[in-house]
Amino acid sequence: MSSTLIYMSSLKEPSFLQSSYWQSFQESLGHKTIYVDGKGYSCLLVERTTKVGDYLLAPCGPTADSLGSLAKSLEHIKQAGKQSGASWLKIEPHCEAAQKSQIESTVIAAGGQKATRNFNPGTTRIIDLRPSIDQIFAGLSSTNRTLIRRNDKANGITFTTSTRPADINLFVQMVKTVESRNKVHFYSNEYYTKQADTLMPAGVMFLELAYYQNKPVASTIIHQFDAMASYTYAASLPEARDTNASTLLAWQAIKNTKDRGATKFDFFGVAPPDAPADHPWQGFSAFKAKFGGQIIDFAGTWDIPLSPRYKLYKLAKRVT
Repeated sequence: MSSTLIYMSSLKEPSFLQSSYWQSFQESLGHKTIYVDGKGYSCLLVERTTKVGDYLLAPCGPTADSLGSLAKSLEHIKQAGKQSGASWLKIEPHCEAAQKSQIESTVIAAGGQKATRNFNPGTTRIIDLRPSIDQIFAGLSSTNRTLIRRNDKANGITFTTSTRPADINLFVQMVKTVESRNKVHFYSNEYYTKQADTLMPAGVMFLELAYYQNKPVASTIIHQFDAMASYTYAASLPEARDTNASTLLAWQAIKNTKDRGATKFDFFGVAPPDAPADHPWQGFSAFKAKFGGQIIDFAGTWDIPLSPRYKLYKLAKRVT
């Protein structure tokens, strides 16, 4: 695998999910990867296995600098998929020079159809970090500004940033608490620890921690690649609710990523603007909305069938 960073130079804020660092992490989990590129486009593909066949996943990819380049990239990855024996492709196309509807039309022309659900969030909230920190602060809700000012005066919550892979265990412990409390399940411990082992030494992954009375009570994982920082995972202990530690930590993370040179802060997923009141993401979407920023709606996840096995996959999805 090449050590060259994988992203199109025409993209102002490339996703860490299309980087060679993410490729290394996926390979550490045992997944085969394929990287294709051409004039104006590139794409990292990760092999995934199901009971009815294998497929290639392009997280936040392919990336292209024009609709023409996007069309060429789709033909290229279809060829790569067939050569690898994949039964279908699952893609999340990004093209900064085009509207969402134009991207969708290009994918449909290449044989694509909308996936049953998005693999990565199809809608997100992004803060522009180029203004001064005072201007960004002014864009926060009045409630958040008050909480931050109070903490600055009282210094009740303190913060640290870690790039030590061993410290990921602090985050994992909080995740397990969240899982137990809410009867949900996220990724395995290995998923987080191998990410830390691969991405922290490379300077792509940062663990932000909030402490109350010298005890870590809230944590956030930030992936920062080139100009884009992503608020990818977050977990906290019950004590964080009474101290507003999660809110204070998110603001600290925003400041830290700006100091590290990021120009955009991606909250990595919110409910669509037209989502019903009972949408499962409404709670944390409201939390993120209090930090300002702009709602961005991507083209979402698409499937491109490469063999008849895709029909079996669709049938299995309908029954489960």
